[in-house]
Amino acid sequence: MALATVHQQALAAIAKSNHTLICFPEAVSGDGVGSALGLGMALEGLRPGHQVDVACSGFTDTHRQQYQFLPNVDRVRPTLASIHELTIRVNLKTATVDALRYDVKDDHLNIHLTPASGELTKEHIESAMSSFKYDLVIVLDCADLSSLGALYTNHAQFFQSTPIIAIDHAPEHERYGQINLVDLAAVACGEVCAAFLRDVSPACLNADVATCLLTGILAETRGFRHPRMTPKTFDVTAALLTGGARREDVVQHLFQTKTIGQLKLWGRALSRLRHDPDRGIIWTLLSQGDFLAAGAVESDLLDIVDELLVNAPAAHCILLCYEQKDGTTCVIARTPNGRYDAARLLAPLGGSGTPLLARACLATKDLVAAERTVLEAVRKSAV
Repeated sequence: MALATVHQQALAAIAKSNHTLICFPEAVSGDGVGSALGLGMALEGLRPGHQVDVACSGFTDTHRQQYQFLPNVDRVRPTLASIHELTIRVNLKTATVDALRYDVKDDHLNIHLTPASGELTKEHIESAMSSFKYDLVIVLDCADLSSLGALYTNHAQFFQSTPIIAIDHAPEHERYGQINLVDLAAVACGEVCAAFLRDVSPACLNADVATCLLTGILAETRGFRHPRMTPKTFDVTAALLTGGARREDVVQHLFQTKTIGQLKLWGRALSRLRHDPDRGIIWTLLSQGDFLAAGAVESDLLDIVDELLVNAPAAHCILLCYEQKDGTTCVIARTPNGRYDAARLLAPLGGSGTPLLARACLATKDLVAAERTVLEAVRKSAV
């Protein structure tokens, strides 16, 4: 199906929605954050009264600080609270309502209706039914719903019962949405969102929206250094800059703001770097002692992985095994060029993510043992 047709289908579904949920992968990335915030602001601007919430189960206060330069970043929530609504229906065929008020007393909600004409009795209450407060879900940058992590596992019935627009650029996308806006030629979800908005409502691409979407593109391509860049990517980027995207702010916060702790942790990662030349895999290890000595935190890891990619252009996969505060071990996989699928590489370890970025946690608390387990699993999958 042509992208223009899918764009119109997505626009029609959005036009019918009163309350939309936008969510992105548990494995937080700049592309996910920027795309979600930019698309959310754009949709609210399409129609007055349209409510949009943004959620990501992996989003922490550290991520919030990292992306504080983006407008509305404080709206991202790590959980879905109160997704049900209780609807009370009152039959008004023989009466009209003059006033409505409510109060809470003795742990009870009391709703008071004053009729303007006729009489209201308990028989007029036809039913009380529970429904989900969101009538549309937009899932960004997820090849499958399991990439959402706890958002999906804790609310599977909601996702299975609510219309979904899936927006992605990965060939492994499972087409789980009622509408699947998947552009395989795009290099970032931010590019897909920007192209969609430029097609259906160019006026939505104001400075804030454009800045968020540009963040997604620059983060995913490491400043246009992705090998799959196309003229369309630059064309979409030009439209964002025309819309007022604050490129200098984005570049500064993504690439030019490194703390001493990040630099120290980067040095420790480099000192343990290993290479499998036959498969094009590079990996390293970081213990909790490394984090403490460097004064760094777990959210700094993605920057380290991306720096390894930039400085090792021949690598097809970067693996970073690390120890969490509770002693458990995890691994991040980053794949830059389509040779490997990060999510599939870590699937045998129970991992989740996207073809470009995935994460898994292991039962062992021995970092060296975790390294052996990860390499064995990845080498079997890297065929």
